[in-house]
Amino acid sequence: MKIIESAQAKINLSLAIEGRFDDGYHDLNMIMQTVSLADILEIEELSEGISLEIDPDVELPDNQDNIIWETANKLIEKYPKKIKGLKIKLKKNIPIAAGLAGGSSNAAALIRGANRLFKLKLNWAEMRNIGAEIGSDVPFCIKGGTAHVKGKGDQIKDLNPLKNYKALLINPGFKVSTAKIFNEFSNGDYEKLNIPTAKLVEIIELNKKIDWKEGWGNQLEPVTFQLFPELKEIKEWLIENGAAHSQLSGSGPTMIGFFNKEKNLVSLAKSWNRKGKSFVVDFTKGY
Repeated sequence: MKIIESAQAKINLSLAIEGRFDDGYHDLNMIMQTVSLADILEIEELSEGISLEIDPDVELPDNQDNIIWETANKLIEKYPKKIKGLKIKLKKNIPIAAGLAGGSSNAAALIRGANRLFKLKLNWAEMRNIGAEIGSDVPFCIKGGTAHVKGKGDQIKDLNPLKNYKALLINPGFKVSTAKIFNEFSNGDYEKLNIPTAKLVEIIELNKKIDWKEGWGNQLEPVTFQLFPELKEIKEWLIENGAAHSQLSGSGPTMIGFFNKEKNLVSLAKSWNRKGKSFVVDFTKGY
């Protein structure tokens, strides 16, 4: 039996950092959203061990250095009577190290897929707990949708799913180290954007129409912009082409353009003729 599982990308509608824990992890306060750009995992049972197949043109390891392998190993350790081995094939569509939680969404998809394949009967909270042992974005990616995420990514409040919203993503084609950006944020003197997260959560919960002028933002943006000034040019291009607001997703380098007026985003995406790729995405309700 083969299970097909979608692994949807995430974007940050807001990202604030409220401090640091004793173990060095940052205390996050975010609003996260899954979008229609997705990788695909094919998952099958093996008699023993782990097999991971990735297209050869994708720059990802197919061994224990891959988060999918790590997740598979975790599942085998936790459920040795039910899971003897896992065969996984990854179709990669989400850019790598792009601030879109591609790896975390892959790990989450494997947990959901294994839950179905082996009839583990895990609920959302139980799957999120497994995800929290793997990475800070994995718990959110388990269910996706629209959520208020705090702490190390393990405190999740599901919000009313945002419907009928689209965005234009532009990925410049290079990778950014999340660890490096967070380290720079902690050690550097950067402008601290004031992000009214509580107000933004309330807007979503009350089903108010969003015009993207309510204070959405990402406190990592000034850090990433200083290291990669070309990202500011992408932001300016999006605004010049009708975006009501533009901001960095995660630690970057993907830039998001949010639009109010009806605009042919597919045509606009095709007009992007610089380095990297552009994607028109729909907000999704998750899983």
